[in-house]
Amino acid sequence: MKKHNSFSFVEMIVLIAVAAILIGVVSPMVSRYIAHSKIDSCVQTRQALTAAYRTYMSQRAQQGVTGEICDEALTDAFDTVLSLTPSTDDHIATDGSPITYEGICTGGGIYACRIDAVTGQLSIECSAAEHGVVSIALQTAE
Repeated sequence: MKKHNSFSFVEMIVLIAVAAILIGVVSPMVSRYIAHSKIDSCVQTRQALTAAYRTYMSQRAQQGVTGEICDEALTDAFDTVLSLTPSTDDHIATDGSPITYEGICTGGGIYACRIDAVTGQLSIECSAAEHGVVSIALQTAE
């Protein structure tokens, strides 16, 4: 009798079914991992922006700078984290209006950093739906 070294049709069907079940189980886990890593990256970026702002405000206080916030120096502080640009052509808020910076989140959202030019209150929001809209507010006394 001749010996066959190949798979039978039934064995191939069973193998394909087992592979399909494994792919069905693993793919949602991978999707959740990717989504969570994007959210974690977004949170870390917002924390880094907050730290850059605190450093900026601390340096202002050490130098004895008072009054409205000049966003050109603040842009330099935010550029250490990621490239955020002022969303208006008027880069210095002399009328007390909020300064707004916008940037791209790694998760596909848009960061909106709003700073009250008079009080120094910072609000950082990410518009990505899966991240939720999170706001971090700091009140820095001068």
